[in-house]
Amino acid sequence: MNKFIIFLSFLFLFGCETTSKVVSEDSNQEKNEFYGEWKTDCINGTSSSYEIVFIFNANGTSEFHELFYYDLNCDENKQEEIWSHLFNYSKDEDNIFFDRTQTEMTIYTQEFLDARNEDTWCGISWSLNKTEDVTDLNCDGYSTSTNEDINTSYSVIQNNQLEFEGYPLFEDLIFYKQN
Repeated sequence: MNKFIIFLSFLFLFGCETTSKVVSEDSNQEKNEFYGEWKTDCINGTSSSYEIVFIFNANGTSEFHELFYYDLNCDENKQEEIWSHLFNYSKDEDNIFFDRTQTEMTIYTQEFLDARNEDTWCGISWSLNKTEDVTDLNCDGYSTSTNEDINTSYSVIQNNQLEFEGYPLFEDLIFYKQN
């Protein structure tokens, strides 16, 4: 019985020490009101749909994922492509500033793959389910330049909603905080 109590004490002592290290390391990260995952509702076009996921990390980086579907319901089984934009961000009292560091694209359907390869989109020979770096390329008029200044104002985050003003990629969208 004594050995069992010593064993439990040993587990408790080292288990708590490990947990406190993880918590203290995480608490050293600078989290702000943007921190976490934000997502739009499904946005319908005439024959397709898309949604956007914006992830703000505590280290000043963010990920902006545009998910495109070939149906009107954002059915993840009908995804045709994803654009992922990686940013560094900083903020002051009224504005948030983005520095694009990378843009990637992934194609998920044969039909979309054939269309992209037919017009040699972005100058790349595309493959299914393979993420391609399209940073600093001009893809049929769509620029992925890392030299672009993206300074945008943001509205106050209320009721777990975030809206941006001043930059077309984010403007007129409502992002909802995800748990």
